[in-house]
Amino acid sequence: MFGRDRRCACSGRAANAAEENRKCRRVVVIRVPGAYQRVTAANLNHVRTLLLITFSLASASAAASPTNFYIIQNFSYDGPPHWAVGVLDVRTEGPDTLVRRAHISPSGNHCHGITVKVIESRSALRTMRDLIGRTQICGVRNRELRRAYRKSKPVDLLEHPSSSTIVADCGDGGVRVFEHPEQSWQQQKKLKLRSPRVAGLRDLFWEVSARAFGSNRSRVLSEDEDYALQVAAVPLVEELRGGEFIPPGASWSWQRTIDGYRGPKRGGYKPIPYWNPSASTPGLRFKSFTSPTFPNLAIQARIGGPTKIQIHRDHSVDEAETSGHPLLLPALVEAARSWQIDWSTVDGDTALVAVRFDLEHCREEPPD
Repeated sequence: MFGRDRRCACSGRAANAAEENRKCRRVVVIRVPGAYQRVTAANLNHVRTLLLITFSLASASAAASPTNFYIIQNFSYDGPPHWAVGVLDVRTEGPDTLVRRAHISPSGNHCHGITVKVIESRSALRTMRDLIGRTQICGVRNRELRRAYRKSKPVDLLEHPSSSTIVADCGDGGVRVFEHPEQSWQQQKKLKLRSPRVAGLRDLFWEVSARAFGSNRSRVLSEDEDYALQVAAVPLVEELRGGEFIPPGASWSWQRTIDGYRGPKRGGYKPIPYWNPSASTPGLRFKSFTSPTFPNLAIQARIGGPTKIQIHRDHSVDEAETSGHPLLLPALVEAARSWQIDWSTVDGDTALVAVRFDLEHCREEPPD
């Protein structure tokens, strides 16, 4: 099917064969069905590379799609809620393709318990290939993953690292397990350049989620919508307790993760204003500190966030040096007038105090 000839590009008028070999340049003719391309030997490596890419894409497209797969995505944060676990379950049920995505996390930084929510999508018009796109789950080998992650360095926990595990049923190819170690966002960007196929596997959780549920992750849910997602999570929690979604050979269970789960709960927002030492003047200490009163209007409007105020040694408050939402600042200034700062811990005559107004969505037991 493929062949090549080596020909001389000169006219053949050279005095002798040695001079002809010196002056002439090699020409490689690549014979491909339906195409005829004439290139020099210097560019042969580029042609070989193109052919290898073509063969790789062809073999990848021939790789079978999995009949079902699930992904366990672990997240770490340097702030509340500090951790979360996502589970994406994709399977074929008769003519339909079912997609379930679960989110497991603490109910809040100042609240107790575990919250589990599940969103589900079922469609007979969307195939497994439509969901995974060009990602070849069954076409990637574990040695390719090991090569891609070989140069990875330990992550900085302040960079919000994440890790994931993919378990796919590839039919005759058996069950495939892909372990993706913790990587920061910066390392994940480098992975896309170094190994696009492996990076495609790592991004599969979000890619499939976007195709099944849309790409808007930041939409604020109403209380009824939030409660409905919790109700939808009850069957999945029972599956977790029964040992589902545990990769082959794993020695852990879901019991520790969902310990503290008490079922669906309704609840309101709990206002929690607190002093934030890391954003205040270094070394600052108080002899007396009273938290600001969270304004009712800000609670009703679900407004919170960081605020800052400048206090002088003579106990005066510089209202011109405040920052934060206008609904929160009056309460901050009022509270600051009662604070007593230990000025021996501060260099200078002014101190910057940072207070954060948090609204934790603490869930209570549902009414009878």
